[in-house]
Amino acid sequence: MQVTMKNVADKAGVSLATVSRVFSGNGYVNAETAKLIKDIAKELGFSPRKYTHKVSPSYSTGNIGVMLTQIDNPFYAEAVMGVNEIAHEHDLIVTIYDTEENTNLEIVALNKLKDQLDGLIIIPTSETTEYNSQFIMDLNSKHMPIVLMDREVKDVYMDGAFVESFSGMYGAVQVLIDNGHRDIAIITGPTTTRPGLDRFNGYVEALRNNQIPRQEEYILYGDFREGSGYNLTKKLLETRRKITALVSCNMMMSMGCLRAFEETGTKVPDDIAFISFDDLPYFSFPTYNISAVHNPARQLGMEAARILIGKMKKSRKHRNVMVTRTVLNTKLILRGSEKLITP
Repeated sequence: MQVTMKNVADKAGVSLATVSRVFSGNGYVNAETAKLIKDIAKELGFSPRKYTHKVSPSYSTGNIGVMLTQIDNPFYAEAVMGVNEIAHEHDLIVTIYDTEENTNLEIVALNKLKDQLDGLIIIPTSETTEYNSQFIMDLNSKHMPIVLMDREVKDVYMDGAFVESFSGMYGAVQVLIDNGHRDIAIITGPTTTRPGLDRFNGYVEALRNNQIPRQEEYILYGDFREGSGYNLTKKLLETRRKITALVSCNMMMSMGCLRAFEETGTKVPDDIAFISFDDLPYFSFPTYNISAVHNPARQLGMEAARILIGKMKKSRKHRNVMVTRTVLNTKLILRGSEKLITP
């Protein structure tokens, strides 16, 4: 049986793209990992001489980038898997960059990458920073095709793949209301981003349409990170009077919420109902049974990659003649944590 690159990747415990970078010399792999891959290739009898990376005439480098705002966010990791799946079909290598939600890091990275990639998929740091938006638009028109993923940029209508977050959050809050809840708190994401604002507005609109007064003390402003979910939930549990339900606006903050529940001995849904925007595999475990809005991360990455590759195949003159945008729907998965428990 012929030994393939995938055999090497599986035994080394790394991605196919990492093995590809080692043998093609195209892209960074740390020295320790590169040595491990070469040693395993030798052990299995895989010869690098058999590897050839054919770059399409449409591409100059065979590389595309994905610029994330939180590399430790499982949602983005899943989205990158979707990008990889499509990129590999087109013999493209994917390189990942993390801006850490920092607008300055975003500009620095974009400036360095503009001549190193055939295209870029970007989750922008903010939709209110005009300088960054203009910089991205200029790069898209003059240097390399850029596709937005999950978030918009200020005052610019560009190619992109997005999720319909408003209806997802509206549906989650409506389910809580249908289960008898009236005192519903929310931990938002940053409302300077499209997902953060849409999810917040979905919450507000669901209350309004059910004639439930909006109470500012029930609105806690997070940053899409686990720490804010944890700290704000602890604060909520210390100060709340009548709150019977909580919604969290992304999986990272939801993880923080669950940690705070566990530390304080708060039972879901016995003490408080809970719904997460974004799902995680362990939410379905019997010890959790957390209801969640499923956010189609992998499909989002695949759609963004398809749009980008379509742009890369066009001449610079025709890339931005017609904008392509895809909006994906969410799915509410109910596991029981939305219930109202009465004494």
